[in-house]
Order: sequence, then C-alpha cells, then structure tokens
Amino acid sequence: MPEELIFKDEEGNENEDDVLIMGEFNEWNPVSMKKTEDCVFYHEVYVIGGYKYRYQFIINWEISIDESMPFDESKTGRTTNYILVSQPLPSDLSELPSL
Repeated sequence: MPEELIFKDEEGNENEDDVLIMGEFNEWNPVSMKKTEDCVFYHEVYVIGGYKYRYQFIINWEISIDESMPFDESKTGRTTNYILVSQPLPSDLSELPSL
C-alpha cells in the first residue's frame, strides 16, 4: 500500500535543494525526496499495513525529524518520526503491489 511521507520547509528556504529520507521501509538507506515549487518535499513508499514505520530526514547533512509530525524515542534511544499504517495485510498476498 503506498504511503506518502512529507517534509515541509516551514522556513521557506528556497535554496534547500535536497532533503533525504531514511527509515525502516528502506533499511535506513537515505534516498532523495522530490521537491515541489512551494518547498514541500515528498517521498512515496510501499509498506505493509498493521505496522509502525520509523523514519528520519537528512537536511544539510544533519539527521533531523519533523516535529509537526508524530515522533517518539525508539528502543535504541533514537528520536524518530513514525507512521502507523492501520490497514492490515490482505489475506490474499497476490493483492500486494509488486516492487
């Protein structure tokens, strides 16, 4: 199921060229987010429902979170954003999109 993760540059820094995202959905490997004209960065991920997925952003080479989105501390003490995907896994696994 696709989920869209968004980071909005509240400071309106139009010079911000690249925001990376990493999380449990991609084994914490940073990838670039797409940027809109109004400084909104977004990334679509495919995840399985019924789980909590943790993620962080890399902005200006520093690991960061978006404090306007849900966040908490992981078991390892790392502060991360998270998304709860509530739709459970379909009983027929053939319904999952192929990656």
